[in-house]
Amino acid sequence: MDSLSVASIVSSALLLVDTAPIIYTREGHRTLAARFVPLFLRHSAGDIVLAVKTTTIAEVLTGPLMADEEALARC
Repeated sequence: MDSLSVASIVSSALLLVDTAPIIYTREGHRTLAARFVPLFLRHSAGDIVLAVKTTTIAEVLTGPLMADEEALARC
């Protein structure tokens, strides 16, 4: 898998993010989290806009809620 070239994404771009990058980043996956951190950093800086589908939110929350980690689900 090639590296994600976050630098090639134009400012103010709107990107739809699927479940896997969010989970990899939140869980600190040993190899895959680093691929997506720059994307989320650009979003945090207000340089790009990220969108997710309702099903993505449900999938991301499933793990913490099934583990009775309600506080983690609120993050």
